[in-house]
Amino acid sequence: MSRLYEIRIEGHLEGDWSDWFGGLSIHTQPGDATLLRGSIVDQAALIGLLNKVHAMNLTITSFVFIGSSQNRSKSGKGWCLLSRRLAQRHASARTRRKRRTMKMSEHITQLTGSSHAKPPDPDPSWRGLYLAGGISAILYILLALAVPAAMIAIPNYDLTLGGQALLELIARHRTWWVLLQSLVLETSMFLILTAAALFLALRQLNKSLAAIGALILVTSQILFMAYYPVLLGLASLSKQYSAAVGTQKQVFATAAEALIAQNNAFNPVYESLFAAGIFVFALVMLKGIFHRIVAWIGIASLAAVVIAMALFPVVGLAYFTWWILPSVWCVAVGLRLIRLGRASLPSRTAAARRA
Repeated sequence: MSRLYEIRIEGHLEGDWSDWFGGLSIHTQPGDATLLRGSIVDQAALIGLLNKVHAMNLTITSFVFIGSSQNRSKSGKGWCLLSRRLAQRHASARTRRKRRTMKMSEHITQLTGSSHAKPPDPDPSWRGLYLAGGISAILYILLALAVPAAMIAIPNYDLTLGGQALLELIARHRTWWVLLQSLVLETSMFLILTAAALFLALRQLNKSLAAIGALILVTSQILFMAYYPVLLGLASLSKQYSAAVGTQKQVFATAAEALIAQNNAFNPVYESLFAAGIFVFALVMLKGIFHRIVAWIGIASLAAVVIAMALFPVVGLAYFTWWILPSVWCVAVGLRLIRLGRASLPSRTAAARRA
C-alpha cells in the first residue's frame, strides 16, 4: 500500500532530480523552497529517500502525510507517525551538525585570530589622540636614539665603568651627564601617550589584551621615571667626590657603586616590562588594523631583549642593538596612528559645505 507524502526542503531543485527521488514530482516554491510530492511504497523506500536528502545536505522544513490508496488504518497511522519521527530525527541531526561546525569554526578563529570579516575600524571620535600618539611614538624613538649617540660622544664612557671611574668622568663632563639623564627621562612621557592611543585603536579587536598591553607599557614608563633619577644623583656625588680628599673619595666612590648596582638591577625589570607591553599589543595587531609585519616585529622584540640582557656583560654598548626592533615597531606604529588620525579628520571642503 503506497502512501502520498509532501516534503518541503530549503533551496531550489530542478525537475531533473525527480528520478533521483524515486519519481516524486518537484515543485519550486516561493521563498527559496522546493516541494517534493508523490507516493512512497513502504518504510524502506522512505528511509532511502531521507538518506538521499541527507546525502545532498538539504534541510527538510516540513514533512506531511497526505493519504493512502486505501482507507487509513491504525497500522497506517502508526507507520505515518514513525515516518514523521524519522524525518524529524534527520532534521535534528543536521541542525546539531551545523551547530558543531559553527562552534568549531568560532573556536579556531579565536585561537588563530584569523577571520575573513573585515576588522572593525577604530573609534573616529579619538582621532586627535591617534594623531598625538603617533607623533609621540616617533618623537620617542628620535630622542631614544639620541641617547646612545650622546654616550658615544664622550670618550672613555662605558656602561661597565666602576664608581670611581664614573665619578671622575662625570666631574669632567657634568653638564653632559645632566642633559643625558634628563633626555632619557623625558622620553617616557611620549610613550605613555602612545600606549593610550594604541589601546583605543585596538580595543575593538580585543579589549582585554589591549588593556593589558597598555597597563604593562605605561607601568614600565612610570617605574622608569620614578627609579631612573638615581643616576642624576651621580652628578651631585661627583661634585662632592672632586672636593673630597684622601679616604673621603673612597666613601663617595662606594656610594656611586651602590647607585650603579641599583640601576643595573632595575634595567632588566624595566626593559623586560617594556618589551612585554609591546609583545601584548603585537598579539592584538595580528587581528588587523596594523600590518602583520608590524605585529611580528613587536613579538620578536621580546626575544631580542632576553638575548641582549644575557649578552650584556660581554658586548657593552653594543647591548643597545636590541633596540633596533622596538624602534622600527614604534616608527611603524606611529605612522599608522598618524594615518588613523588624519583619515578620520573631515576635509576642509566638506566642513565648508556644512558651514
